[in-house]
Amino acid sequence: MTDEPVKITLELKNVEGFETESATLTCDLSKTDRTDGQWMYNGQPLTASDRVRLTVDGHHQIVEFAELTIADAGQYSYHIENVSTSATLTVRGATLVARNNNNNNNNNKPAVVDSDSWRTRRNIMSCLISRQMAHYVKHDVVQKIGIRRV
Repeated sequence: MTDEPVKITLELKNVEGFETESATLTCDLSKTDRTDGQWMYNGQPLTASDRVRLTVDGHHQIVEFAELTIADAGQYSYHIENVSTSATLTVRGATLVARNNNNNNNNNKPAVVDSDSWRTRRNIMSCLISRQMAHYVKHDVVQKIGIRRV
């Protein structure tokens, strides 16, 4: 009786997430509870941390990310014996929508700043933030701003 080689029965899939949110990469193997595989991130071994958890649950090989950062984006792969699977994790930055309430801004149109393109409109301060919670203070008064995801 020969022991059949392990096979990947469910390939990794590309995942897209937003900064500060969670994400999960999962692949399935033909054999259960295999702990001798290796997760890789951009060609380097991936190690667990306070934000990245590597787990095995039966056939499932899992990487869980808590509080994604832009630095988490990249190519992830799982290797075991002579088989592998890979996928891309894309992390989108937060988008800031700021409104200028002065009279020079017709219709109170918002200025949008996102991680893909910087736009600045006249009389509006723009910035890129990496956290969902932010405060803008003008003359000791907290101004209302909103985070919008695109």
